[in-house]
Amino acid sequence: MTSVRTTRIGLVLFASQAFIATPLTLDHDFLHENLDRLEIGAINENSTAIGDGLGTAVNRLRDLKAKSKIVILMTDGQNNAGKLQPLLAAEAAAALQVKVYTVGIGMRGQAPMPARDMFGRKVYQMVPVDIDEDTLQQIADKTAENIIVRTMRRSSGRFTRRLTSWRRPRRV
Repeated sequence: MTSVRTTRIGLVLFASQAFIATPLTLDHDFLHENLDRLEIGAINENSTAIGDGLGTAVNRLRDLKAKSKIVILMTDGQNNAGKLQPLLAAEAAAALQVKVYTVGIGMRGQAPMPARDMFGRKVYQMVPVDIDEDTLQQIADKTAENIIVRTMRRSSGRFTRRLTSWRRPRRV
């Protein structure tokens, strides 16, 4: 038996820019299909605009009449692109009573990143990776009652399948 879904979920992707990959929807299967289609490096560049990504998500929730508004911010890097600073976006989220749970994904040091060789083939090159856990913590402190989310090193598949079941803040 399928339960009635009353939680709207959307998906904002960001690299050097942010864009809406899935608008707010009650169709969670549609969202999961979009997640399955994602490919790292598909957007553009090796840049991370955390502030723009968060700002875009908060803007989508701004006029939503809902009991609670939550953004789950998942990133694998440091803010090094975009126009909006992450902590300013967090202040906007707090002012609009949007809770932001932050998740750092990946590892420190070197990680394989998809790229294209001169023949257009997909190849992987090692690039430096360093997640800005301090900024993620500050965003969470401003918006989500001091939620602490540790860096995830495994696939986020299991994590994303649980997004719809999140109701209360948890320590991870």
